[in-house]
Amino acid sequence: MLSNLLSSGGKMAVYCPQWVYAACIGLTARDFLVKDIPIDLVARRYSKALLEKYDEVNPIEISSIAEDIIRILAEVEAGSDATKYLDGFIYNTINFDNGKIRNRKPLLGSIFDGERDRNYEERGIIKMFKSYMYSLRSDLSKPSPSGWKIDDEKDIDFLRDLATEEFTIFDAISLKPSDK
Repeated sequence: MLSNLLSSGGKMAVYCPQWVYAACIGLTARDFLVKDIPIDLVARRYSKALLEKYDEVNPIEISSIAEDIIRILAEVEAGSDATKYLDGFIYNTINFDNGKIRNRKPLLGSIFDGERDRNYEERGIIKMFKSYMYSLRSDLSKPSPSGWKIDDEKDIDFLRDLATEEFTIFDAISLKPSDK
């Protein structure tokens, strides 16, 4: 703890909230499938934006988890329903916390305020996705509402703006692998 404080120049480490991180991974997988952009470029784009607010966001980890999610969708032969699974996962991650409606109006600060500890790992995000997917297939969970788009979400300006920003060829140039 003290070493974190000292190594960061006196600033406490601020980690990305799990729900924001998981939503960005779902968005990475979705953008890869829908927009036909290389997954590593999409992951670097989300990582770069998250690094402006949080510590220790790794584009390779985002890419790896998104690839694992895509493999799971291929294993269950989701086909054209893959984007429906991803949209539902993103929608539920943004709007619900363990089945309860997420509090989008905190008493202090912002819903995007970082956390003192890193509360997510690759296996945990994969488990979240599998849990959502299997509960949806068993009719225990609901898909995203018909016609839902992240653009329609309120109180998540940072995430909504990041997800709806168009990817251009110039992004590919500015997101070269040497960026951290």
